[in-house]
Amino acid sequence: MPTTTGTIKHRFQTTKSNRGTVDVSKDRWNDSLVVAGGTDGYLMVRDSANADGWGMQVPPTPYTPPQSIGTTDTPQFARLGLGIAADANARLKINGQYGSPLYDNGNSGTAKTIDWNNGNDQYLTLTGNCTLTLSNPMSGFRYALFINTGAGGFTPTFPGSIIWMDAVPTLPTTASKIYVAVMVYIGPLSSYTTNFTKQP
Repeated sequence: MPTTTGTIKHRFQTTKSNRGTVDVSKDRWNDSLVVAGGTDGYLMVRDSANADGWGMQVPPTPYTPPQSIGTTDTPQFARLGLGIAADANARLKINGQYGSPLYDNGNSGTAKTIDWNNGNDQYLTLTGNCTLTLSNPMSGFRYALFINTGAGGFTPTFPGSIIWMDAVPTLPTTASKIYVAVMVYIGPLSSYTTNFTKQP
């Protein structure tokens, strides 16, 4: 009996309209077939040269979902569960910690742009009297800016889009103190509603 490692292509087709024609590989010297599962579940195939009816039934290949999503992918999900089953009453349900890593803007200089695309929580060390610009907000999103007073004696100037929810705060100038402005961007007003907390 001759042997070979080559394969020849045979065209198999179904007799049902919801199942398409597929190409399968058939070893030249035995009758084993290599086929993939059909898109509708089980795929029934027969040799188009054989009029004897169905030749075999092939189960679908089990689907293994990806464990990660690429940074350039743009998937959309109706409901999503992370570490827990999705909930019919929630768009997103999470079991465990979640958040935005703190982004360090470094030293302020005399002018600094805080780009929210770098993260919802950001940190800045004052090294001068600094004019702040806040860029790329999303309406309804929460942001936090942590400010270190550095060597002391410096004051930041917040943009006019900031709406302080209490009285305009007195910003600390003592060295090595931390204060935070927590804000929500209101798109229709092009403004941030902002609360202020400072280290004693």
